[in-house]
Amino acid sequence: MISKKEVNYIADLSRIKITPKETEKFQKEFSDILSHFDLLKKAKTNEKTNLNSRKAELRPDEVDRFSGDLLKLASIREGRYIKVKKIL
Repeated sequence: MISKKEVNYIADLSRIKITPKETEKFQKEFSDILSHFDLLKKAKTNEKTNLNSRKAELRPDEVDRFSGDLLKLASIREGRYIKVKKIL
């Protein structure tokens, strides 16, 4: 189980203040979350689903050309680009 000291450390990093009651609540919740990760580590996977495996089958990268239909719908265009408002 995660310690109260660790929960308070996480709260400090998050810059939130928690009560002693909340510390106990988060202590249980964090421990539950970590136990779920332990279950995932124990799960059996085959080579095709394991991304860390060198034999994993990944799809090749493919270039998909922009069809231009979206460009026709844009209200303000500049050449082959859609012009948008400046936000900064």
